Amino acid sequence: MRRRCTYGSSPSPRESRVAEAAQPSEDYDDSQRQDVARLRKHAVGLGGVLFLTVTGSAPIWAMLFNAVVVIVGVGTAFYFKRYKPAKYEQAGRLINEGL
Repeated sequence: MRRRCTYGSSPSPRESRVAEAAQPSEDYDDSQRQDVARLRKHAVGLGGVLFLTVTGSAPIWAMLFNAVVVIVGVGTAFYFKRYKPAKYEQAGRLINEGL
């Protein structure tokens, strides 16, 4: 059985409880209080915003760069192992001996 659209009808008891819970109990405004520390107007300029943006995105770019390095390194290792096994073994010995 399909439910009929009931626009404008009274809400169910569950819907009214959700609406009551979503209502704030009181309005809170501290804009006129002097004992609350606030950020001054224009305290964070363009330089600050750019600094926060660049430092926040730096780990993302570092991981992208590391992924490229790992992919190229693994690809090169597979290439040497398949087509130049002597060079592959020589590189393995150098790595194990600490270069």
